[in-house]
Parts: sequence; C-alpha cells; structure tokens
Amino acid sequence: MLVFGRAPTFDGIVQAGVDAFDLTRVNEQIAAGFVSRLAKQVADEKTVGKPDIRSRFEALRRMFCRRDAQPEPGATKLRTQWIGELRRLLARECLAALEPDLIILDEFQRFKHLLEEKSEGFGMSTLHFSIGR
Repeated sequence: MLVFGRAPTFDGIVQAGVDAFDLTRVNEQIAAGFVSRLAKQVADEKTVGKPDIRSRFEALRRMFCRRDAQPEPGATKLRTQWIGELRRLLARECLAALEPDLIILDEFQRFKHLLEEKSEGFGMSTLHFSIGR
C-alpha cells in the first residue's frame, strides 16, 4: 500500500504492483517463478558481496525521489539497466514456464544485437532453445 507523505519502500511498490494486477489474468506459475527467481538473485548477489537488486532499487529511489529531482549523471542509465534486469528475469521465467514452440520477434531488425554472441540477449535466445530440448 502506498502512503502519501512518505517515500515508498521497495516492498510497498512491489505490493502496489501486485495489487494492481488482475490476478485472474496472471499465470500463478509464472508469478511464483518470477518471485522465486528474484529472491534467488538477491541471495546470490548478497553471497558474492555485490549490491543486490533491492538495494540498487533503494539507491535509485533516493536519486529519483521527487518529480523535479536532478539525479547525478549516469543515474538514468542505472535506472534503465535495473528495469532491463527485471524484464530479463521475467522473460526467462516466461520462457521456462510456457515452453513455446514458436516465438515471433516483431521488428527484429531493431534487435540485431540478439544475434551477437557476447550480448545478454544472445544468452536469452540460447536459453530458450536449450530448455527442455
């Protein structure tokens, strides 16, 4: 639940996002898997002494705490990377849970980097083709 007058916490924002979903339309297996992957990533990052996704969110929240905030140079890139990381976690879980026979990449020309072996997207595509096959 978001409370006005106080900066929202990571848990509060996640809970507000969950509350906003129409849970009758969310696949429970995917939702549970995503939460599990997220918890595992936090634990893994803490184990190796790396700032975990939750602490990075808290740092970003402080940088962007107000609509008129003037974040330090590079903060927007960090925010974009953080969002991308969450998207990749969700994409991995969806691929693992759904095991699609066909994936159509609309406007593929915009995503040529997915074919480069050193890109993280390439890892995602090879992950898909190696799941259960």
